[in-house]
Amino acid sequence: MAKGGKTAIEAKTIEGPQYIPHLRGRSPESSNLSNIEHRAVIKYFVKKGKTPKEIFEDMVSVLQESAPSYTMIKKWTRYFKKDESCEDDPRPGRPVTAREAVVQKRRGKLSRGVLFLQDNASVHTARVSRQALKDTGFSEIDHPPYSPDLAPATISFFPILKRSYVVVDLLMTIK
Repeated sequence: MAKGGKTAIEAKTIEGPQYIPHLRGRSPESSNLSNIEHRAVIKYFVKKGKTPKEIFEDMVSVLQESAPSYTMIKKWTRYFKKDESCEDDPRPGRPVTAREAVVQKRRGKLSRGVLFLQDNASVHTARVSRQALKDTGFSEIDHPPYSPDLAPATISFFPILKRSYVVVDLLMTIK
């Protein structure tokens, strides 16, 4: 509350473009207005021939703290004089509806029995593949995927051994 029991909006006199603080508490009739509705009101006033200052004063008198700023009114006044519409222009990128389409597509695949394998899940661990291997007589051998027995990495740890392998490779290529 400002001087004499008036709100901050009532205490200010609108002689020119001013900043109106956007308070959190909004009146019920103004809280339902969206940006498109604000733009439609601005477009109506532009068609009537009002200046941005007059539009701002009218909107503040009705909408109070939920009125758009003077800068925003000037911007949209300029757009509407160039025959711009109230709607936002489409933006580049994936539309919001694309995500929902992907989710629906995945649901359909799950109901048909198609399952996703994660990038790090190996195909040979699938249940059907394991059963086929057992039926043909193969047995599973459990070992870590990067076992030192399978891919020796000791060469990079021991430079002397590395040099000896190079010498052996050189001798093999000469023969």
